[in-house]
Amino acid sequence: MGSYLNSSSFLTQAKKMHQDWPDTYYAAIFTSQRADTEYELYAHTSEQMITLAQKQPGFLGVESVREEDGLGITVSYWTDRQAIKAWGEVAEHRVAMQLGRIEFYSWFQLRIARVETERSFGLDRLADDAEDTISTSPART
Repeated sequence: MGSYLNSSSFLTQAKKMHQDWPDTYYAAIFTSQRADTEYELYAHTSEQMITLAQKQPGFLGVESVREEDGLGITVSYWTDRQAIKAWGEVAEHRVAMQLGRIEFYSWFQLRIARVETERSFGLDRLADDAEDTISTSPART
């Protein structure tokens, strides 16, 4: 199962997230501006979609941050483009996307990118467990 990272847990979980991922994978980058609507419904829907995404074939993980003014970026990671396409066709996700257009966002942008190279600095210092090390695959230099 993939991982969910929000701004409060990002640093403590980032190191663990990528260990078993393939050398090349895909990122769905969702940038959005929250509308001034009921937060509880948005938060519930968001958590439900993360839980559902984690159960989808090809899901690797997700990172998400949102500023106080409502601008946010969520990056979900997938094994391939077909997995991203299949996620977009899940009925519950389609309902949430429609609700997002109507209620949750004043605007959004979705971009799909192939990740071929990943670099990091300092993540090894974040792990509580000394044996918990980041992958040393060729894509991670």
